[in-house]
Amino acid sequence: MTDLSDFDALSREEQGAWTAWFNGALQHVTQYESKPDGVFMGKAECEWVPFSEFWLGKVIDLGWMTAEVKGTGVAKGMIGKPKYAKYRLWPTRLGFDIREAELERWKERVTAHEEPAPLHDAENPTNMDMLFKAAKDDPA
Repeated sequence: MTDLSDFDALSREEQGAWTAWFNGALQHVTQYESKPDGVFMGKAECEWVPFSEFWLGKVIDLGWMTAEVKGTGVAKGMIGKPKYAKYRLWPTRLGFDIREAELERWKERVTAHEEPAPLHDAENPTNMDMLFKAAKDDPA
């Protein structure tokens, strides 16, 4: 069984970023000197944490990921011609194990409840409830 204590110690945003990375985030990213934490990763959750601190720091220090520099240069076509570094992010075996253990724990928590909790109560309908009611009541 993989120890999830380091995962549990992460903030909610960091946990979300880590799990979201496995659901379609980019492996190859570019970090610009002018905006070091404004890295496009293809998944919003992955961008909610500081790139340098989390992706190039914490998860590497935990042994969950590697970040290989694939190239550096100057973005000559951009205002200010900022320097950049291109990285290839890739999880280690431990990183994959953490993700799998967290996913299994999540599945256990979900299946432990026979009946899903209601998303709202009848006295406080959501906008979606009102739309469904309006659609049902509309004869057109």
